[in-house]
Amino acid sequence: PGILVPDKSQLALYDGTRPGDDGVRGYVKHLDNVGVVGEEGENFREITAIVYLNEFEGEEGEEGKGGGELRCYGHTHELTVDVRPKRGRMVVFKSRELYHEVMEVRGWKRLAMSVWCLKDRRDEM
Repeated sequence: PGILVPDKSQLALYDGTRPGDDGVRGYVKHLDNVGVVGEEGENFREITAIVYLNEFEGEEGEEGKGGGELRCYGHTHELTVDVRPKRGRMVVFKSRELYHEVMEVRGWKRLAMSVWCLKDRRDEM
């Protein structure tokens, strides 16, 4: 099966808060689709692409400001890699495989565009 490229994307301006804020800041660790094909909650996302449209333009920790990194987890969840937002940077990963989260944004607004390429299931119907 092929991959479908959607004609829509998500533009997110993130300032570190989220609806129903329970004291946790940032987007919590998650997958963008369930890990197993056919599992409950499946949404057909196969590839996630994030493009950063801005970046924090100061020194990390300056007056308590900074953050907004995309934290990516290895298969054991012990190894992590943080990707710092940088204007024009694109991050692409498999939606069903990479656990990730967005670290707290402090004192600025992180602007990013996300696109999810979907699995083409038309041949299966």
